[in-house]
Amino acid sequence: MTAVIKPLTFEDKEGVRYFISAGGTVYIELPTDKKKKAKNPYRKIGHYDFYSKTFTKKEKSDTNAVYYKLQAFGFPYHLLKRLHTDPDYGLEKVIVEFPKFEVYEIDANLLFKEGYFLNQQFRNYKNKGLELRLYVPIRYFSKKNLRR
Repeated sequence: MTAVIKPLTFEDKEGVRYFISAGGTVYIELPTDKKKKAKNPYRKIGHYDFYSKTFTKKEKSDTNAVYYKLQAFGFPYHLLKRLHTDPDYGLEKVIVEFPKFEVYEIDANLLFKEGYFLNQQFRNYKNKGLELRLYVPIRYFSKKNLRR
């Protein structure tokens, strides 16, 4: 099976735009009315590997990567769902990568099976994130320490 290298641009129902370049760099852009609330309304969030069908979310620190109340990683739901269901992409694996060579990996099917959205008690947190986020408990990820 040959990999299809196909740039992607789409907007979710909340007005958040997603871009994937031909090189696989993934960007997110928040809607105009939410840009004032966000520190960086247009930002690079990771990389999609067309050959291994893997989305890698690159984190600078664990401060924003982990939602500590839930002990979970959060992901842009509409982006991952689109990559998973679109036959041209066929997302198979999701990775969270930290700068100190820590890598957390999960199968895409398990991510959607075990992932959840915030319930009413955490609803105000979603509004800070500005895009619909799927939370997956860290316990479902396999952890690897890479040395370069």
